[in-house]
Amino acid sequence: MTTPGASSCTSAAGAVAWIAKLYRIEATIRGRPPDEKLAVRQAEAVPVLTEFRRWLEGHGPTLLPQSQLGQAFG
Repeated sequence: MTTPGASSCTSAAGAVAWIAKLYRIEATIRGRPPDEKLAVRQAEAVPVLTEFRRWLEGHGPTLLPQSQLGQAFG
């Protein structure tokens, strides 16, 4: 899976795109019973989080550790 949205986005914009994808999943389950929320999160959000982590791990080494973004990726 690639970064949601534009393929040539900055690291910060890329991270925001991943987070937005998670928020969209949450929006679809708002108001549902807890067991349904859990099932959707496991089916949809866990794979997104797995890919997001892989994306973070790939981008972290490219950042200056002293920069604000580098510290956020820390």
